[in-house]
Amino acid sequence: MEGSLPMTSPSPAKRFNWGNLRTRVVSATVLVPTVVAAVWLGGYWFMALSLVCVGLLAREWGKISAPKAPNAVGAVVGVFCGIAVVAAFLQQFLVAWAVVVVGSFLAGLIARGAVERRADAAYGVVYIAPAVIA
Repeated sequence: MEGSLPMTSPSPAKRFNWGNLRTRVVSATVLVPTVVAAVWLGGYWFMALSLVCVGLLAREWGKISAPKAPNAVGAVVGVFCGIAVVAAFLQQFLVAWAVVVVGSFLAGLIARGAVERRADAAYGVVYIAPAVIA
């Protein structure tokens, strides 16, 4: 066909890295009981685990979207996502979704100058908060 891209073979699968197996096993030994306990106990324990996840996801989002200022962007995204998660935990879903909308707008404004595209910071709130709330 005219104008179509040439077909390429998929890249070969990477071999399993046996060098980090110990780290993975130790990590699973700590994380699996922690998650099971939080789910089993429910309530505030589950919310606390959710907030830890929000913090880690926001930190990672800051590193990906704003390499020049990852901590600032990660903190802004994390704060708004955390507020939305707490509001949802308290059964205030309208407030939670309002925080997602307003938080994404404010994250974009606050991240001005720290990221190439402000929408990257704003999208962090829209990407993380609904996934954790669900």
